[in-house]
Amino acid sequence: MTAKTAVALILILQTLGCATTGKDCTPPAPPGDKAAELIVYRPSAFVARLYDVPISIDDCIVGMLQNGAFIRYKVAAGTLKVRAEKRALAMGGDAEISAAVPPGQTIYIKLSFMGPMSAGFAVADRISAEREMPALRSLAQ
Repeated sequence: MTAKTAVALILILQTLGCATTGKDCTPPAPPGDKAAELIVYRPSAFVARLYDVPISIDDCIVGMLQNGAFIRYKVAAGTLKVRAEKRALAMGGDAEISAAVPPGQTIYIKLSFMGPMSAGFAVADRISAEREMPALRSLAQ
């Protein structure tokens, strides 16, 4: 194998390692009277702290969730599927949760890593979410 071939192979593998299993898209904007808010947050933690997680809502990737950060998204009321997408060649598995989002309400969903090989979601109330992640307090004002 020549040096050029080796370099090309490394670049291809790095590109694949950053790819996700979902598709990039934007869910349609909800009508005003049926709008709700979904906040997916990830408290700062040592486990997987360098791994930005692609987050999808109903199979559309809406952003990358960093350690100690959150994604705020306007959604149509109803039952939504939220996923932490696995990147190709990455450790860990996909996490998924279905959550009922009533019109005019805000739902908080917490992403936690239980180790380098697994992640999970849980629905949280506003007070618990703000306690775990004080940056969320500014959203309520």
